[in-house]
Amino acid sequence: MNKFKKHYNQDSLVYGISPKRKAKIFDLLDNASGKKVLDVGCGEGYLGAEIAKNNNFVVGVDISEKSVGKAKKILHDAMALDLQEEKVPYADKFFDVIVMTEVIEHLLLPEEVFKETKRLLKDDGFMIITTPNFLFFVNRIKILFGQFEYTESGFLDRGHIHFFQIDSFEKMLKQTGLKVDLYNHVYGGRISEFVGRLYPKLFAFQIVAKVSKA
Repeated sequence: MNKFKKHYNQDSLVYGISPKRKAKIFDLLDNASGKKVLDVGCGEGYLGAEIAKNNNFVVGVDISEKSVGKAKKILHDAMALDLQEEKVPYADKFFDVIVMTEVIEHLLLPEEVFKETKRLLKDDGFMIITTPNFLFFVNRIKILFGQFEYTESGFLDRGHIHFFQIDSFEKMLKQTGLKVDLYNHVYGGRISEFVGRLYPKLFAFQIVAKVSKA
């Protein structure tokens, strides 16, 4: 097992999902039912299990073998894979929906994962992708005052390899033949939905996007 995989197999390393982010994801799912869903970065499978409750067939993929061992108990299928260099053993255009939440910032080669998920996605399917917005106004203020240190969690989680903001996120999608259809960001602090939508590049805490093939 290489050091990258060892990092994500630590017992102490557990990534959860906030109620706000989960609500935004389910808004974009729009009561999808009877769909084949791939949960990339499924962790222990809790998000995928909730998606499965609506009569969906859910497959989970995660780099952590320990997490996948738990996900197998509550999802229809789960496997430990690094999609930067491994393929999901399902046919082209098999999945209606692919969910990838807080994953791409942890990847050395996110474009390779986009290529693989695009292969697996039906032509009329969609992806839901979330990632932190590095240019969130609080980060801008911290950087302005010279504050930039890695932490155990949050924006500067030491596991974050890539930092995205809305423009760079769209650029990477375009390079891999994907496009944003709809945004449903999580806005930070006490920022209202109305103000956040007016200035998303400044006030989006987490980028939340519905994506399809270009």
